[in-house]
Amino acid sequence: MARTFRSIQVLRAIAATAVVVDHADRARNLNGLADLGAAGVDLFFVISGFIMASILSDRTATRFLIGRARRIFPLWFIALTPWLLIQRNDSATLLTSLTLWPVWGAHFSMPALGVGWSLCFEMLFYVAFALSLATRAAIPLGIFALALILTPVTGSVVVGYLGSPIIFEFLAGVLIARLPMREGLGLPLLAIGLLWLFLAPTDYRSIVLGHAAFYRVAAWGVPAALIVYSALCLEGRFGKRFDIAVLLGDASYSIYLFHPLVALFVPAFLPAVALSLGIGLLIHLTIERRMMRFRLPRKEPVTLPVC
Repeated sequence: MARTFRSIQVLRAIAATAVVVDHADRARNLNGLADLGAAGVDLFFVISGFIMASILSDRTATRFLIGRARRIFPLWFIALTPWLLIQRNDSATLLTSLTLWPVWGAHFSMPALGVGWSLCFEMLFYVAFALSLATRAAIPLGIFALALILTPVTGSVVVGYLGSPIIFEFLAGVLIARLPMREGLGLPLLAIGLLWLFLAPTDYRSIVLGHAAFYRVAAWGVPAALIVYSALCLEGRFGKRFDIAVLLGDASYSIYLFHPLVALFVPAFLPAVALSLGIGLLIHLTIERRMMRFRLPRKEPVTLPVC
């Protein structure tokens, strides 16, 4: 069973809160007060790569994928249902929503619940990870490299999705899982990562395909990787005073999935943020935990909110 890192849970809490703040801000047109919160998704992607690489490979590719699907889809479908009912969705949106495969026709389709775009990349990474378990890591890496090279040549959305530079953020997490952790590096790298992030541009939220996504990876993905590695180096410092943050990190998937509904109906910024965190935590404690115990013989980590 994979070790639980308190530092990672705290980072998940920070990432989920950042996304909540960003979306609550945008819903109220507060002049980009918290645009950088969108980088919380990039932090989740790095964390996802780290956790998947840290899981003991004592499972088959099929077992891994079934575990991932059982962990991701049930709560996703619960969160998705209101958005299927309250808005009109075309066929591509419906198909993306139900499968988390985003390419139907010539366009990258967003799911009805918009935050699910990140789950499309999570599922792509899970399939690639399963393929590496079934064969060897060089196979999915080769497919990714080929798609990355062919993206500007073909103009294909499918190729662009398979070869999105966003995948480098997951790979950064995988690399971090292979690095030695040295506490002395923690604070300096954390300072560099935070400074890098706060000095970076804040307008990359919609860039996830094509070589333009390299700018997002450079601006948000690199500092996210530095922050994840530095937090792991400082793992021993995340004691009991971080218990509430760890609990919010446990609830980050629920917070991530359900906060858009809160932001839609709650008019004030701070109440929207507070209610998003509170309702997400409540859903985690009353629904998500029970689903995890019922569905799985052991706890399968979700990193994104999953995102």
